[in-house]
Amino acid sequence: MKTKIILSLLGLLFISGAFTEGCDEEKPKPDYITVNVIAEGNILLKDNTTDSLSCDNRITNITVRVDVIKAGGEQVNFFVILGQGSCYFKTGTATFKLYREQPIEVIAYTEAVLPGFTQIKAVAYLSWDDVYPGKDFGSTYTWEPFMRGYWLYN
Repeated sequence: MKTKIILSLLGLLFISGAFTEGCDEEKPKPDYITVNVIAEGNILLKDNTTDSLSCDNRITNITVRVDVIKAGGEQVNFFVILGQGSCYFKTGTATFKLYREQPIEVIAYTEAVLPGFTQIKAVAYLSWDDVYPGKDFGSTYTWEPFMRGYWLYN
């Protein structure tokens, strides 16, 4: 009788161990979407009489500051120097954890402006609704806004 009880208990232990062994605990889903931001664009000259935009060699070696700002205060700043005869800039990647209802704003502008010009900053805005429900919590979204800032000739 003692042997049957011991064998029964051992059998129950093996059976209960087999049920718990194969189950993996499910990790909770994050409550954010990872957003990668890579901004690019142009800084151009604008003639106020014709409204034409153009790239000009006078913009050479000018530093473009690009601020990528997430609601809640997180911010990444890039400083890109425009090359000879190029009005084009592109930043590295800024990565944020975007929580429900938070937007991301990108502002691009030059740190200096030639005399006789007024600067118009380039601004791009990404809302929560632009990201969700196209991407679900725990996934990654890449946003590459093309921005156009310019200097207005006075």
